[in-house]
Amino acid sequence: MAESPKTIKDEARTEHRAGKVNVKFAAYAADFGFHVKPCIAWLPRTKVLIGRIQGPVPLVVIGDLSGRVRLMILDLHSSKLNLPIHMSQDLIKHLALTRKHYFIVGGLDMESKLEFLKEYTLSENQNIKIIPFHEVRGIGSEMIPKSWFNIFEHKDTDRRIELLLEVWKTCSPVTLSNTISYLTENLYEVDLVYFNDRYSILYSVKSQSGEIQYYEGRNPLDPFNNIELQNNWCKIPQLIRNFYENLHNGFYFYASKAMGLVPLENVTFFGDDEWGIIESLNEPIQINLQTTFGFFKNGMSGYVAIDYTNAENDNATLWFSNDQPEYNINFWDTIDEWIVIGFQD
Repeated sequence: MAESPKTIKDEARTEHRAGKVNVKFAAYAADFGFHVKPCIAWLPRTKVLIGRIQGPVPLVVIGDLSGRVRLMILDLHSSKLNLPIHMSQDLIKHLALTRKHYFIVGGLDMESKLEFLKEYTLSENQNIKIIPFHEVRGIGSEMIPKSWFNIFEHKDTDRRIELLLEVWKTCSPVTLSNTISYLTENLYEVDLVYFNDRYSILYSVKSQSGEIQYYEGRNPLDPFNNIELQNNWCKIPQLIRNFYENLHNGFYFYASKAMGLVPLENVTFFGDDEWGIIESLNEPIQINLQTTFGFFKNGMSGYVAIDYTNAENDNATLWFSNDQPEYNINFWDTIDEWIVIGFQD
């Protein structure tokens, strides 16, 4: 993977453009038998590399810039993993090998999934447990929403998914319609997980390539733990409050804790930061830092932010710590699109 490969591309890939590789490098790639896929600017979840070197011992590398890397060497004859070097953020259950092409298939078994969760938890205390259906009723009624009891008392995965998606459709039927549509087609499994002193839902979501990715939906009953935001919560648009209070206290890619709506405790109050980019803006700043909060993070210095003094009709700002901002974007349209891009890639 090449970072910032300006010498090999004529046009960057964005959400709306496919990107363009220059003619000479495209010819070079064709000559050596590999395909170039531009990554989307500012979206680390799209920077996933799956590569192979032809020869007696093929080399497969899986990784991305927002997490760690797993290096795997496969034996063409036995189709087994010979040398796992490091765990990646998107672990796999097994590899299927067909005519020298590799496909990531399936999800993790329970033990491997727990290892994955522990590796990417930010807490030193690793008391993490996936709650089986027969233990759900033993959880205190004040610990999780009533709807969660109704979902996870079922053993059947399809029934769990069906009930959970009904909650999404009730809380965010229009604002996150594309996200709901993608989950409806590609949600592989859901688990109720205990993380140290709190509960969350772990989503196993299939990407377009069939790879399983893990997203965390935090508990809407979690403590606020953000004094500045709590003091101004009533000024935040109702649809945002409804998501956090009734669906999830944040929904994001588990390994990077980004590419989604962050938990309330991690919502960025712009007035607390010294934004060096302000000195380099091409035009006067159009938001008030003292009334602006960043609810969505893309993991690479990008935020979708709300200035609650100018948030009518879901008006928001796409803010970067190292690039020019984009004003007057639609909060939900932008978040809906970016979450789906994260799912797909």
